[in-house]
Amino acid sequence: MVSTLLSSTIYYDVIMCTS
Repeated sequence: MVSTLLSSTIYYDVIMCTS
C-alpha cells in the first residue's frame, strides 16, 4: 500500500518534471 502510494508520487513528479 505504502509502496504503491510512493510509486504514484514519483510517477507524478516525473510527469511534472518532463512536462
